[in-house]
Amino acid sequence: MSAGWLGPALMLVCAGVCAVTDLRRGLIYDWVTGSTALGIVVWSLASSNTTRSLLGACACGLPMIVVHYATRGRGLGLGDVKLSAVIGAGIGGVGAATAIGSAFVAGALWALPMLALGRVRRGDRVPFGPFLAVGAVFAVFMRSVHNNG
Repeated sequence: MSAGWLGPALMLVCAGVCAVTDLRRGLIYDWVTGSTALGIVVWSLASSNTTRSLLGACACGLPMIVVHYATRGRGLGLGDVKLSAVIGAGIGGVGAATAIGSAFVAGALWALPMLALGRVRRGDRVPFGPFLAVGAVFAVFMRSVHNNG
């Protein structure tokens, strides 16, 4: 694995751990996102990816914090916001948009049939961490296809 993949690899591990803890406990832990963010900062400084990582963190984190505050925390939790920023930092701006967009599409593709079947109701708490992880995996996959294509 080249040094260029270390940030995305750290981000994917973080997204996977957060998906599991969000499903099991309904929480995305700060120590997971914080330690991963620190690792990505060190990686980005060492590999001259600082600007790309910062732009990615902003591209993912800022829209999510707007959703968090616009819904008074009922639409997305702060853990989702922090995980989004880590995903953006790990993959960069273009990948960040792909990851977040894919997460919302995956969430909608899951929610629509669940709503139609009556398994969930409007207003029910649905962990978003797993959908963020799916979006992150998709973004890394697309980056790999683009770079190798």
